[in-house]
Amino acid sequence: LNRTKAQMRQLTAQAGLKDIQVARLETQVEQLQKLLVDKECRMQEALDSADACRREAASAQPQEGPTADADRVNEIAIDREQLVHLTRVVEELTLALSRAGEAEGSLK
Repeated sequence: LNRTKAQMRQLTAQAGLKDIQVARLETQVEQLQKLLVDKECRMQEALDSADACRREAASAQPQEGPTADADRVNEIAIDREQLVHLTRVVEELTLALSRAGEAEGSLK
């Protein structure tokens, strides 16, 4: 009887620990989802900015000269760099979110 009670306490403690781990992982998943949404918004803003620069460059008047064209090319290059960086960050966050979801699933 004492052994059964001790085993019951041990199992109850293990279940409590699992509940704490699940709650922690759920919090991490929520945080990662928020980060992912934020990064996706920034990536969309960068895409919109790049599109606007392309449209502006396409409709530019020839009398603006080479300096204005060079400035636009630099802006587009910077937007591309930002887009590549944001894409990498989103991929990393997606992978982290996936791993957290898998870990959460394995704990349940």
